[in-house]
Amino acid sequence: MGASERLVSFRKLVTLAREKLALDIGVVLWDGSTVPVDLKPDALAVAFADEGAVAALVRSPKIQTLPNL
Repeated sequence: MGASERLVSFRKLVTLAREKLALDIGVVLWDGSTVPVDLKPDALAVAFADEGAVAALVRSPKIQTLPNL
């Protein structure tokens, strides 16, 4: 799977999670795109600087992983 395919897959996952969990928190992805697409600049959002952060969370899904990133 290439980098662009991983980005598309993660965007779909985040979109689904926001819908299912009814979260009003946006996500800024490492390419600068946002979920939702129309995320306001002043909205509360979690930012992923690179896809390595996602990989780290998948490898070690613990609350302690977040501050390390």
